[in-house]
Amino acid sequence: MLATSSPEFCFPDGIQLVTLAEHQLDPMPITNSFVLTTADRTRVYGVCITWMDALSSEVVRRFVGEAVERAPSSEVYAQQAVCLISRVPAFELLAQCCRQLYRLHITHQTMPLRRELVLPVLSARVARPLESTRLTLGGSLIDVPSPGSLEFPLSLATPTDWLLIAKCLDQHNLIAVWSLLLAEQKVLLLSAHTHVLTMVCETLVALLFPFRWEHVYVPVLPSRLAGFLQAPVPFMVGATPDVVTAGSDEIPSDVVQVHLDNNTVLLDQALYSKLRLPSKARRKLMRKLARVCRPPGPVHEPSIAEGDDLEDAPATAADLGASSGSVVGVHGRLVSAFQLPPHPDEEEDLGGYDSDGTEAGEGAGGELSPLLAVRMVKGAFLRFFYLAARE
Repeated sequence: MLATSSPEFCFPDGIQLVTLAEHQLDPMPITNSFVLTTADRTRVYGVCITWMDALSSEVVRRFVGEAVERAPSSEVYAQQAVCLISRVPAFELLAQCCRQLYRLHITHQTMPLRRELVLPVLSARVARPLESTRLTLGGSLIDVPSPGSLEFPLSLATPTDWLLIAKCLDQHNLIAVWSLLLAEQKVLLLSAHTHVLTMVCETLVALLFPFRWEHVYVPVLPSRLAGFLQAPVPFMVGATPDVVTAGSDEIPSDVVQVHLDNNTVLLDQALYSKLRLPSKARRKLMRKLARVCRPPGPVHEPSIAEGDDLEDAPATAADLGASSGSVVGVHGRLVSAFQLPPHPDEEEDLGGYDSDGTEAGEGAGGELSPLLAVRMVKGAFLRFFYLAARE
């Protein structure tokens, strides 16, 4: 099952063929990550490195066409990949191994790689908490530390990857998306970068602790499965814009769209008005997140002067893939020219000091290291559940 499914997730937009000129514009390999759910509902984690290799003239003639073969520059490039799959979400370990396997491919000029070259990866075991996983692959030492066993919620993602969600969403939007998941809604995350999709989904799942997301979970949706967005069940799905636009159906109005690349959340107005969290716990959570999240506010678009072509206007809900209905943007790039008023729970003053004595607000206490920022965010969400239970 995994062997037949993984190629779709390595190439979620499908296999692409490019000319030599197109390949030279972007020749570097790309690292992607994804999560698969097996028939017994266990999750399997994958990392792949993809690159373009020239097809042989015989392959071009048989599968691409003789017209291309007779062209002045007849070289055609297609995607190839090295993919590693594990039942442990050790994304950084898998990524480093993929990079080294790609170097071995370049050195030995062979694909698939010989078994003796990849045997150290196949026999590797993830280290216990606070120890490091070490293996030698192709003459290079790979050393990846494991987090402590008490760092709840547990995650093997690097602090930088774990905080990608804070680079994509401001604190208002992050809490809104997290609240929607607590309410078991349909959430679609959109980004041009599949690794960002996977890491943001993994962080959101971790932040639900002590609860678990038991519904459909597909951080990277292949284009062939785009019709799944019509499903009548709660889901957390990530997709690239190309996958969504390639689908023949509109996105239903009850699907919340989270545009990670421009800090936008699109959702039904009635649903937005129902989001209610305990006010005291919410204020404290907002203060902490303001220290690590990107600044709130819209992504500025050029103003529309009188007589300007309407094609230059900011995107509407329809432009962003939303179906008709009452749709609003939340604190990001808006779907209208007017700022959405803050949620009633957010109108309270966020000034003052937190219980640890640090001044509340963005940038309070200076710049945090990624590791300290991750610990602070984890602690803030765990503290929210504690305070909410007391309220």
